[in-house]
Amino acid sequence: MDRNLLLHFSQAIYDVSKTDNKVEEYYNDLLYVDKVLKENPDFVSFLSSPTIDYKVKEKAIEDVFSSISKSVYAFLLIVIKKHQIKHFTYIVSNYLNLLNVDKNILEGIIYTPFKLDDQTIEKLQDVFSKKYKKNIYLKERIDKKLIGGLKININDTLYDYSISSKIDNIKDKLTYKEE
Repeated sequence: MDRNLLLHFSQAIYDVSKTDNKVEEYYNDLLYVDKVLKENPDFVSFLSSPTIDYKVKEKAIEDVFSSISKSVYAFLLIVIKKHQIKHFTYIVSNYLNLLNVDKNILEGIIYTPFKLDDQTIEKLQDVFSKKYKKNIYLKERIDKKLIGGLKININDTLYDYSISSKIDNIKDKLTYKEE
C-alpha cells in the first residue's frame, strides 16, 4: 500500500468537494461506497482483478453506484484504474481527517468496561475541548479488560484513568527503593 498515493487521493477528492461546496455530500457518498465495498468483498476482488477488462468494471460501478455524485463516481473510477480499491477505507478515513481539520475537530476514543451515558460523554468532550482548544468528538469503545475507570486516546495521547493504572502506580510507589 502506497500511503502517499492514498493521501494524495484523499486530498484530491477533498479539494474537489471544497471547490464544489459539497464537502458533506461527498463524504456521505464516500461512506456509502465504502459500506458497499466492505459488505461485498467479492465485488472488491472483482474490481481489483487484473484479468477483468476495465470497461466491464466501469459498467458494474455504473450499475451499483448510480445514485452517487458525478465527482465521487469519477473519483471511484480513478481509484479502480490505479488499482487502489482495496484501500478505499483508508482514503475515506483520510478524507474525514481533512474535514475535521477544517472544522477544528479532533477525534478521540474512550475505552470503558461498560457503556457510558450520553451526558457523561458530552462532559468529557467539553473538558477536553477546553484543554485542546478544539472541538473534541469522542467515540466509545467497550474494553472488557478494564476493571473500572476509563482510558481516553486523543491525538496519540493516552489519558489513563483506569483502576488498573492506579493499582500499578501504587505498586510502583510501594516497591520503589532509594539508591
